[in-house]
Amino acid sequence: MKKIFVILSILFIGFWGCKKKNKELPAPEAAVIEITPLDGNTFIVRNATPTGGAGNLWDFGDLGTSTQYSDTLFYAYAGTYPITLTSNSKGGISKTQTTVTVNKTSIYAADYTVEKQDAFHFKLTVTTPNAVKQLYRYSSYGVNDTNKVATAYLPFAGDHTISLTVWVNKDGSIVPSTLKKTVHVDSDDMSNPDLSDKFYKLMTGGLDDTDGRTWKIDPTPGLSGIGPYNRKRIDLDYWDYTKFGGYLGNPAWTEGALLNEFTFIMRNYQFKPLNHKATANWFIGNEKLGMTNAKEVDKAFEDPNIRSAAFVLKNEKSGPLGYMMRFNLDTYIGFYQNRYFYEITKVSATDDSVWVRQTYNDNGKDYTAAQRDNPAEDPNCRTLLLVLKK
Repeated sequence: MKKIFVILSILFIGFWGCKKKNKELPAPEAAVIEITPLDGNTFIVRNATPTGGAGNLWDFGDLGTSTQYSDTLFYAYAGTYPITLTSNSKGGISKTQTTVTVNKTSIYAADYTVEKQDAFHFKLTVTTPNAVKQLYRYSSYGVNDTNKVATAYLPFAGDHTISLTVWVNKDGSIVPSTLKKTVHVDSDDMSNPDLSDKFYKLMTGGLDDTDGRTWKIDPTPGLSGIGPYNRKRIDLDYWDYTKFGGYLGNPAWTEGALLNEFTFIMRNYQFKPLNHKATANWFIGNEKLGMTNAKEVDKAFEDPNIRSAAFVLKNEKSGPLGYMMRFNLDTYIGFYQNRYFYEITKVSATDDSVWVRQTYNDNGKDYTAAQRDNPAEDPNCRTLLLVLKK
C-alpha cells in the first residue's frame, strides 16, 4: 500500500510540475520572413523565426503553398504579391504576412498572340523565349492544347478566358508562369454539331435550356456497382454495393457523393456541382489527401475541388456507346479517385437516367497523366447511375 502511495505521489508531482511548467511557457515567437532577391523577379524566402521556430507553412497565393524551410519564388509579372508564413515556436503558433513587389515583367513570362481567323476560330501563338512546355486552357470549352501554335474554337457568344501556362528554362531551372486573356465572340455558331448531338442534348437539355439539367447519383442498391473493366460490358451483375448494405448503408456515400447534385449546361459546356460533398477512394484518400482510412474503406469529405468547369463529350469509341465525357480543372462526379473521365454506357428509354462508368486501380501504381486518361490502363471500373432531378 505504501508503495502504491509513493507511486501515486510521484505521478501527481509530475503532473503538477508539467502543469506548472506549461503555465510558464513563453508567448509564441513572432514568425519572421527573410526575403533575398536574386533578380527583379526571383526571390528566396526563408523562415527566420528566432530560436525555437520550427515547422513551416507558406502560402504564396497564386504560386501555391509549401512546408519547406526556404523556397525560391519566380514572379513573372509586375505587381505586388502577398506571402504568409505560419510557424511553430516554443510558445505556440504565430503567423505573419509580408509582400513582394516586382517592378518589371520578366522576359520569361508567359505570353502569346491571338489572331482572329473567323467568327469562332482564333490562332494562338506562344511568344515566350526558352519555352520547354506549354498548356492552353479554354475556360468555356473542355479542351486543352499543348502546341506552341494552337487554334481555339469558341462556338458561343460572350467573353471567353484563354489561359496559357508556359514552363521555361531560366538559368538552368524550369519555372512556370500563367497568363490569361479574354476573347469576345459576337454570336453562337449554329452550325456547331454539338448542338444536335444526342448526348449533349441528353445531359444539358440543349441550347434552349438556359438553366441546364440537374442530376444526382441514384442510391438504389444493385443499380450501381464495381467490377472488372470490359469495354463491351453493360450489365450490372458486378460485385456491387449490395454486399455493403447498398449505398444507403454506407456513410462514405450517404454523407458524401449521394448528397451532391450537379448541373450540365450546353452554353460554354459548363458542369456545375451544387455543393462540395464527395466520397474519396480509400487509396487516393490516404495517399493524395492525407486521410487515414483502413484498406478498401472509402470516406466522405468536403472537397472544394469539385467545382464548376468545362466538360466535353466526344465519340472516342470507348465502351458500348462510344462516348467519353471529360472534365477540365480536375473536377469530377461525386466520387474522387484521381480520374476525370467517364464512359457513357447506357441510357434509359425515357432519357431521365444515364449510366456512366470510370475505370480505376487500387494497386497503388503512380500513373502518369496519359495513363490516367487511358481506360485500358486500369483493370476495374465503377458504374454510377445518374438520375435526372425532378
